[in-house]
Amino acid sequence: MKEANIILGKLAKTGALVASGILIGGLLSYNSEKTKIINGIDYLKNTAIEAKNEVSQVTAQRDKLKEDLEKVKSQLEEKKEKVEELTDERDSYKNRVSELEEQLKNTVSKEDSDKLKNEIKRLNQTIRDLETKLSNLRNKMTELEKLYKHLNLK
Repeated sequence: MKEANIILGKLAKTGALVASGILIGGLLSYNSEKTKIINGIDYLKNTAIEAKNEVSQVTAQRDKLKEDLEKVKSQLEEKKEKVEELTDERDSYKNRVSELEEQLKNTVSKEDSDKLKNEIKRLNQTIRDLETKLSNLRNKMTELEKLYKHLNLK
């Protein structure tokens, strides 16, 4: 019986050691999972901070694009007004040329005829210059409209 008690004692000690091992293993596993969870939380925090920074950058870019868009709209309006002014001026000169040509037909004096011809040449050159300016402005307006559409899409 003594041997049975010794065996039972050894079994109890062995059982206690096994139970301790299981508990220690469980604690180690728990600590490992806890570390993984903490690392995951830290990763999510860092990701959130990065996302917040990116949102700030994107917002700043959006605000800059809005500002650029307003500038382009303003420039476009200015160019449209300038085109209208130049068109009116060109048309006025064309009308004046027509009047002068009519006067030339009705003029008898050589001196008056030469003066009118010179005035017509000068006005025709002015018209060509204005048409060049108009063409350049229309090209600029086209570019601004494209830029406006591009900026407005963003």
